[in-house]
Amino acid sequence: MSTVSLPRLARADQLLPWSAQLNAALVRELSRRQGVVLDASTARTPEEFGAVGDGLANDTVPVQAAFTAAGDGGRVRLDGLYLITAAITHSGAIEVEGVGTIIVGADVAGAALDIDVPTLATLTVTAIDNAETTVFSGDQLTDTDCARITVSAANASLVAGAICKIVSTDQLTGVETGKNRGEFVWIGGTEASGTEALTSARLTDTYSTTPELVILDTSKKVHIQGIKFRTSSFAGATAGSWAFAFLRIVGAVAPFVESVTFTEGTDIACQFQGCIGQRTQGLTVR
Repeated sequence: MSTVSLPRLARADQLLPWSAQLNAALVRELSRRQGVVLDASTARTPEEFGAVGDGLANDTVPVQAAFTAAGDGGRVRLDGLYLITAAITHSGAIEVEGVGTIIVGADVAGAALDIDVPTLATLTVTAIDNAETTVFSGDQLTDTDCARITVSAANASLVAGAICKIVSTDQLTGVETGKNRGEFVWIGGTEASGTEALTSARLTDTYSTTPELVILDTSKKVHIQGIKFRTSSFAGATAGSWAFAFLRIVGAVAPFVESVTFTEGTDIACQFQGCIGQRTQGLTVR
């Protein structure tokens, strides 16, 4: 296997302007130093779609194209310096890795990288009994107080082990209906042909106005590793003047963000919205 020797004090962000010409050996070396495992055989890259990756050219379109090509459950590798002037969006599971930097231009609003995991279903709740004491016939909820949630119709995703969020319009604000308010519940089992769900514990809040039971998709993995975010003076803006999130993940179960660096932002570095079990490790904010 070929090897590449780098100066002892060389940093990835100093070398990455050459990303369009980096050979596979150099990419592997940079990845090894930052603890990122890359697999060129499965990951999609902005360079496939014409990205320059020098931090000067506008690479919004090819970066978005890489995420679109990866699709639900795919992988994206970022090894260059990518200037973006619009939010990069993704729906579904995704793994993002690399040693590259997303440079956020002044035209970006909301979140620079916005990942939304769709829910499996949203069910209308017709009744809530938060004082249920009947021992459930299954083996998950024996001898425990719980809530009995009745929904208008059975759903194949409403089963024992499902992770849900119960919400109602009196608990919600904004546009992320069903994801940004309410409380998470674990379903221990169902009765009445699947129209009644028993939770693992009683609810801590009341839901009086058009309550809904949102079923999260536990199969969707979101893992962001090794990349960097920073702002730019692009379009005449002053670095640090943005009001946005560098990274936003919505509706995911156990998303993992590790070894990611956020630089020059003044609002939110990493936002988990409507997620449960989120994990972070080795994040740098400066």
